[in-house]
Amino acid sequence: MPQTSSEREAAQASFRDAARALFISGDTIAAFLASATPGQIAACTSMLESEIAHRDGTRRARLLRQARFPVPKSVEGFDWCVLSTRREQNGHQFLSRLLTPPGHDF
Repeated sequence: MPQTSSEREAAQASFRDAARALFISGDTIAAFLASATPGQIAACTSMLESEIAHRDGTRRARLLRQARFPVPKSVEGFDWCVLSTRREQNGHQFLSRLLTPPGHDF
């Protein structure tokens, strides 16, 4: 089934975005798009998007290894209520110090 011009342009734009994300030059992209069939563009776009996803996944793992954290942790089990409570307590302490005359310790 032949593609409409808008479908072809969308496929080419998607290929161009994926190729630029991998730092492929604009000249190389234009040369490929000039000679490729719609099926080839779709296959190459799929391959490039797969490579981008793979690089994103390995980047995070590599950065965590390079950071050399002693114990790997995540924020999934963190109680965020503690932060707001502590912030409120610090705010009350700050205000009480402001409102207490110098030399008076309650």
